Amino acid sequence: MEHIIVFFYILLFFSGGFGVFAMYLLHNRYRTQLSRDLLVVNVLFSVVLFFNFMTVFLISVFPASKSVMRYIYPVSFLLGSAMYAWVGLTLSRLHGSRKRILIASAIVVVGIMCFRLVLGLCATESLRRWFNLPTTAVISLYLFLIGWEMRRLSSDIRESSLSLLCRNLGLFTVVFSIVSTAFYVFRAQYPVLASLPISLDYLFFFVWNILSFSAYLHFQRKPAIGAWQGSIDPALAVKYGITPREQEVAIGIAQGKSNKEIADAMCVSFTTVRTHVYNIFQKTGAKSRMDLLRIILEETP
Repeated sequence: MEHIIVFFYILLFFSGGFGVFAMYLLHNRYRTQLSRDLLVVNVLFSVVLFFNFMTVFLISVFPASKSVMRYIYPVSFLLGSAMYAWVGLTLSRLHGSRKRILIASAIVVVGIMCFRLVLGLCATESLRRWFNLPTTAVISLYLFLIGWEMRRLSSDIRESSLSLLCRNLGLFTVVFSIVSTAFYVFRAQYPVLASLPISLDYLFFFVWNILSFSAYLHFQRKPAIGAWQGSIDPALAVKYGITPREQEVAIGIAQGKSNKEIADAMCVSFTTVRTHVYNIFQKTGAKSRMDLLRIILEETP
């Protein structure tokens, strides 16, 4: 049984790596507060999973090392609490969010999870069971609020891939909050389930990573040039610090022109255009002309 659980943790850990990598690539393209915060969530969840994986692995290989749980469990639990709170704080920064409610809810959830940590370390088994259901219900209510807000605010996010990600995450989080509450009520009736070293939160983490990766694939499959109106959005130019002359070059690139054709159209030298292209790539983080086109299309209304 221990080997199956270790394999399951390895699978989750690799999915976490894909999720972090996908969010890193999206953040590298967008460079927004939201993309950065979502990347932090992925990283925190991966770190929590790593701590839990190391715990299960050490216990399965060295049964005498069970005492290590006394040190790893609090660290893992606190990081998990920080992850859940960070999601609420992330949404509170978005325009149109219920900022005070989200911040207050995040503080309450952190307090409850710290209370559960103290119970797990000091309280008797019967006392832990007595408090388990009400605290789980409050955390599930918080997740429902997070999912509802995430889905509601997704339509106001300019970047379409991030908007899609938040919409999907919001829907899944709402469903997860309901299903997880029902599961924990059911598990309380069957102690065998409660003894398994696998939390339902890991399903949440696994789907979060899948949705993050699908958002990056959506970014890669952005519509072709025919959907573009032929101009650079002023907000995009301000965001990346693209000068008017660099905007002309970027438009030429998006239209499929070579550097020489752009130079002839702008009545400047080939070297000047090449310098502009280099500067545009540096400012936007684009790795190629197609990559630049995706960024223009993604951030142009």
